[in-house]
Amino acid sequence: MEKELLIEVKNMTKFFGPTQALKGVDMRFYRGEIRGLIGENGSGKSTVTSIIAGMQAASGGTMTYKGQSWKPENMVEAQKAGISMVLQEANTIPDCTVAENLLAGRFDEFSKFGFVSMKKANAEAEKMLLSFGITNIHAKDSINKLTFEDRKLIEIVRCVSDETEVFVVDETTTALSLEGRQILYKLIHELKEKGKCVIFISHDMDEILEQCTDLTVLRDGNIIRIRPQGYSMYPLFIPGRDEALIESVSADTVRKNDVVLYRRDQSILVLHRICKITAEGFFMVGDNQSEIEGPLRADQIKGRLIAFVRNGKEISVKNPPYRFLSALWLFMLPLRPVCFRITAFLRGSK
Repeated sequence: MEKELLIEVKNMTKFFGPTQALKGVDMRFYRGEIRGLIGENGSGKSTVTSIIAGMQAASGGTMTYKGQSWKPENMVEAQKAGISMVLQEANTIPDCTVAENLLAGRFDEFSKFGFVSMKKANAEAEKMLLSFGITNIHAKDSINKLTFEDRKLIEIVRCVSDETEVFVVDETTTALSLEGRQILYKLIHELKEKGKCVIFISHDMDEILEQCTDLTVLRDGNIIRIRPQGYSMYPLFIPGRDEALIESVSADTVRKNDVVLYRRDQSILVLHRICKITAEGFFMVGDNQSEIEGPLRADQIKGRLIAFVRNGKEISVKNPPYRFLSALWLFMLPLRPVCFRITAFLRGSK
């Protein structure tokens, strides 16, 4: 089923004085996805999302949101329209209670004849906290006495409501403990299941690969590093030892024998080799496997291996010995089950 387009960015540019932070960026964000944005510092990840969320204006280009032109004046306008953003920096209101932070801009809902019922406001704040599984923070607590992590959790609770359509998480997990991260992970997956869109920025590639359903690479950071997990690509990759250098790529440029990063439907990102391309799509296999997976669609392919790093040494996929051995092993795909059985027998006989 085709996903519904929620936000489209076309040819976006942004200048900070003489420095160009964004140069003709094109992006699409869809309902029901957790889109990971990765790239080096200065690649424009936070700049793009801050423009979407109304923190600043673009210098050029266009945006649409729900099919309509989108150019928010500020974050308040964006949040009222359903786009919320949690920043890396603290963004709570000092010298106030938790309830006053959570319900900022909403106290008219608890007012009668000009008087605010703090009892009702506190009850609503407690309800909001409990809905996120937060039991160690209470409505009457002073925000000044909370830890940085707890203040980030307050921001998350404040940002997300039934009206939220797009939730931007900008490096937020760096401030959270394992428990805090689990609260956030649970939330973003619930939003995804409800057909919302989550834009997730992180420098933690393991986190990106585990939590996100889709991946976009911004450059100057077109090349990213990941540490493959599992043994499906053994001996090319050994977990904990080797790194893979991945470049963002269009599916129409990949070829048989390329190792590509792809997203299984509603599942994880996987790094496997293309063993066949047909009109039906792309067929994949791990170097340590014989079972073929596919067909995959073009939109499932997110990147291509350009080099691997072993013991600090970078080895290009254009390296002649690598190209010869990988092509030979792929050619031997029908014989792999026999090879695996012989290897298992020899190991067992030792």
